[in-house]
Amino acid sequence: MAWAALEEEIGHLLERDPLQARSKLVLLLADSRHDPHWRARGLLWCARLHYAAGRYSRTERLLVTLLEQYSDADLGDEVREVLGYALQSQGRLGAALGQFQVLLERGNLVGHEAQRAAGVEGLAVVYHYLEDRAASLEYQLQALELRRALHQAVTPTRLAALRATDKLAMCLSNLSADYDKLGDFELATRFAHSALELARSSHNARVELVALNNLGETLLNTQPSEALGVFQSLLERAEQLPSPKRVVWAHTGLGKGHLALSQPHHALEHFRQALELSVQHSLLSEQLETRLSMATVQTPQDALENLLEGLSQSQTGPFEALEAQLEQRLSQILEGLGHFQEAFKHLKRFVALKEARDRQRSQQQAEVLAVRFATETYRRDALEWREQSQNLAQEMRYDPLTRLPNRRWLDEILEAAYQSALEWNTTLCVAVLDIDFFKQVNDQFTHTLGDGVLRELSRVLERFLPKGATVARYGGEEFVMVLPNQELLEAVGHVQRLLREVEQHDWAALNPDLTLTLSAGLAELYFDLPEGARALLARADAQLFEAKRQGRNRVSWEVG
Repeated sequence: MAWAALEEEIGHLLERDPLQARSKLVLLLADSRHDPHWRARGLLWCARLHYAAGRYSRTERLLVTLLEQYSDADLGDEVREVLGYALQSQGRLGAALGQFQVLLERGNLVGHEAQRAAGVEGLAVVYHYLEDRAASLEYQLQALELRRALHQAVTPTRLAALRATDKLAMCLSNLSADYDKLGDFELATRFAHSALELARSSHNARVELVALNNLGETLLNTQPSEALGVFQSLLERAEQLPSPKRVVWAHTGLGKGHLALSQPHHALEHFRQALELSVQHSLLSEQLETRLSMATVQTPQDALENLLEGLSQSQTGPFEALEAQLEQRLSQILEGLGHFQEAFKHLKRFVALKEARDRQRSQQQAEVLAVRFATETYRRDALEWREQSQNLAQEMRYDPLTRLPNRRWLDEILEAAYQSALEWNTTLCVAVLDIDFFKQVNDQFTHTLGDGVLRELSRVLERFLPKGATVARYGGEEFVMVLPNQELLEAVGHVQRLLREVEQHDWAALNPDLTLTLSAGLAELYFDLPEGARALLARADAQLFEAKRQGRNRVSWEVG
């Protein structure tokens, strides 16, 4: 469906070009206004764009409405992920944790690895903001394991493969930041380099800029001269994008690097450029952080004027932590200038802000504990349901007699292989196999022995499978082999050897007088003829009929 392709393109563009993503979203919303499902998906992307723009309360309102309508659908789980981050960005960590924990549990229940990874990453962020470094790192490492597995898995489209790469790069970048905070600069540098390499391989400039900034921040602790080179690369890439916030990061990093190398004049120049840009683009958080950095290289009087200006700005938004740092630094400067009364006033304000922040953190920790306690019962009940659902899913996908994939699952496997071959321009062959004169086996040796033949043959077929191939029971005595990445003549040779293996197999354990042969039909994907997976299977089935007509115990294939 065109909407599905358009949605995939929006997801691809969101990190790379938000303006273009917005224009594509307008098309999706306009075209899908009469389709409730795609209309809802379009609104979800609206929420993602609101979140990316920092409009967290608007994001929350839109997502809560969607969640009420899609609480038990896949869309509901996507909503939970974005809603969790919107809540976390507003400081409501307990509510955020609740969303991420449900997301993780639902992913565990249905075996959805991407959903599990999203839930684990969300939990890592919550504990990061609670300053619980151990818990945050534990969840980040779990997320890394899941993201690596997803990155290595076969993906149906190039855009899906790029998204998997981007997610892994961000996971590595987050780990780099965590290890940097813990003082393990060697690991932080290693993860940052890996994140940077992946981001460049997927041509995701925004993820690349985050990785460059994390790498530079880590190198400031050990190799400040090398950090300057990294921040210079960040500056050049950010100006190309353009990304004003990342340009501010670059100038701030360059200032810190020059400061570490005892070059205060160069440092001050970069801090001034960072401040000018952050004021110009209303980047309040970056502006306050830059002012704090500038104060370290300014004269006391200039630093005092700079910080007082920052203090007036900090009171216009949720910047309590930065406001506390400003108050503390002002107190120290005023004390150095001998203005003890003013210094004491700012010190009192610093203490009050710190105590308020500690109370807020304690309240958030209590909310998180309450959510964890409330969900523990749900988790225990869910584990039992998970086991039952896994057993049910197994029964629904596998043939109960042979334990091979059944026809329903074969349809999914074949469709995925067909789409992957088209996307990646690789070969695909399908073989349909049928036991010769199987009715005579049942009539002569009983249906019970016939069942034994099907089970034993299934084991032979599995042992003879090439890497990446699948064999399924199609029905009755028919089987289908899906053979990705095989040319037609290569597949013919493989199936011919399989037929000889079956003919020479020792069937005496079932009955000393039993012999067995197979007939097979083969077809290859036509790239210049869009036909669909079912048509490809039908062509292989037609060739099976031809093999039977020619005398059985042979392979028939199309001659182009």
